[in-house]
Amino acid sequence: MQITVATTRADLDALGPRWDSLAITVPHAGRPLFTLVQDALGDDGKPYVLLLEREGRGPILVVARVERRPVRVKAGYRTLLTAQARWLVVVDGGIVGAETADDQRAVLDALTACLRRGVADILQLSKVLVDGELHRVAATHLSWHRRGHGATRQVHHTSDLSGGFDALLGRRSKGTRWRMRKRLKRLADPESKMSVRRIGPGDDVTDVVRTLDQIASTSYQRGIGVGFADDALHRALVRWATDGGPYGIWLLSMGEVPVAYLNGVTYNGTFQLFETAFDGARSDDEPGGILLARVLEELAGDPDVDTFDYGYGDAQYKQSMSDKSWEETDLLFFAARPRAQALNLLSTAAAGAVALGKRVLGRERVAALRRRKRAELAESA
Repeated sequence: MQITVATTRADLDALGPRWDSLAITVPHAGRPLFTLVQDALGDDGKPYVLLLEREGRGPILVVARVERRPVRVKAGYRTLLTAQARWLVVVDGGIVGAETADDQRAVLDALTACLRRGVADILQLSKVLVDGELHRVAATHLSWHRRGHGATRQVHHTSDLSGGFDALLGRRSKGTRWRMRKRLKRLADPESKMSVRRIGPGDDVTDVVRTLDQIASTSYQRGIGVGFADDALHRALVRWATDGGPYGIWLLSMGEVPVAYLNGVTYNGTFQLFETAFDGARSDDEPGGILLARVLEELAGDPDVDTFDYGYGDAQYKQSMSDKSWEETDLLFFAARPRAQALNLLSTAAAGAVALGKRVLGRERVAALRRRKRAELAESA
């Protein structure tokens, strides 16, 4: 087997024709978004893309990068310990062309060899389908004491837009249909003074970034350190939108004041939601729900979009609109070095304690505590 490793922009460009010829379904593994993110990261990450070539078989592409970022040992929203580490991160959908269990083992052998050579302290396989082939192979092929344990399973939801917006609503419950139509009717009512527009050519990057950052600063997402922020990556994504690229940003305003946004990228017929947030002080007006209804209506009428991908998480609005869902999780594998193993031990112990606490409290009480904490974070923002 021949393995080619691309670690520079020149290497990525040389690999480009082979990369672009492969059937890639997830935007994070596609060359346009990967290189945009890579350029934005600068010295905080470098590409580490592998091409595995075998005689008589199709190639396998592994789309990854080495990032220097902290390991955070957390209990709920509280961070107990932070320690810097080097991560070899295989992006969501980043293993392309591995069709059999033997193919997956070959990929894992190549990646764990990188840990032995000191490329990184931790290997992360992002958003792996629970009980899928890669998940099963990793559970048996990688030693138990070097695997991460206690990673949270997340539900991933999508909606089928291929039949249009009316068909999408027709598959929803009576209550969901009523809410969606009510929101669109309210948006169309001149007395509501609500309007939605899509960012595009002619918009100023600095102005858009300032607007999105202002909305994000009033949301609970800012309180937990996620969502939109005025940084190099988000500026690059906004520039992609203002250049007319596949990255879409929608703003909902009340009067002249923007109060909610939704953004994401269209790739191979699927729109993948990246971020959405609204001004917490306007929650009674349902700006987030109204904006989502309008974007779904618009994309359902776009012949180039067949699917709306809600991204990661199991929020109630995703459940109510979902046509298909599955569970996925990040798989971690730690290098056989004392510091990496100590981090694994601490992370595993914290995850075990959190899981035990959730079982004791029960699902409903945990959900109530989460809602209360998010409300507190939104209020403090």
